[in-house]
Amino acid sequence: MRRWKRRLEQFLNATASFFDRVLRALPIRALRRLETASRRAQGIGWGVETVSSEVQAALSLLPSAVRRGPVTLDIGANVGSWTAALLTAASDAAVYCFEPSTDAFGLLANRFSGDLGVHLVNAAVGDHVGKTQLWSDAPGSELASLSKRRLEHFGIAFGQSEEVRVLTLDSWQEVNPVHPVLLKIDVEGHEMAVLQGATKVLKSVEVVQFEFGGSNIDSRTYFQDFFYFFREAGFRLYRLGPKGLHPIDTYSEMDEAFATTNYFAQRI
Repeated sequence: MRRWKRRLEQFLNATASFFDRVLRALPIRALRRLETASRRAQGIGWGVETVSSEVQAALSLLPSAVRRGPVTLDIGANVGSWTAALLTAASDAAVYCFEPSTDAFGLLANRFSGDLGVHLVNAAVGDHVGKTQLWSDAPGSELASLSKRRLEHFGIAFGQSEEVRVLTLDSWQEVNPVHPVLLKIDVEGHEMAVLQGATKVLKSVEVVQFEFGGSNIDSRTYFQDFFYFFREAGFRLYRLGPKGLHPIDTYSEMDEAFATTNYFAQRI
């Protein structure tokens, strides 16, 4: 047995050495492409145009007893693409959509006009109650954020703004006795602020979906913040990729990858 293990170790070392030599021979451009492909295979940067996969992943993590008609909060609903996908998968869901942009909210209201299972709130969500500026590159933009993002490197100017109402989920729940089991957050870098203002709401939540990416550079938040927040709150983290959900049980600085990625937290 020891001889077999030694031979296996020698084989693996030789294989690693061979691939190391191959990689060293490749040009930097090829290495960058390999790196990007490898990261996307793990879900890092795979968070664009994956709405139906996101919804299916979120529902799969819910307890079976609440999976068919989950009470859900969609924070940063924009024009309602995620909510529409949820209703396709779970038609009995009750969804509360929060969207601060005047233009996006108008489209959201038209989209779900007459749908008794969808409730709309024209406000931003954060860690305080009051008013703030919503910045964007265009009216109703999916990139709209409470941060004035710096995106000149993409040729995008964040020069438009409007004053919006901001509330915390805990303050909202005091007036609206809603106890969600599913919480989806996509607020362009201010996901942590939403969580910090939802300590009471989180008590009923079984699954949280949140986005992490380039907008977190502008808000100066890191994946480490989310990892420890959810660990202390009694949740297990997952990253969504082409191969499904990948559990993240330990923190690594390699996780600080600012490419749009979808994460899920499941109550343990």
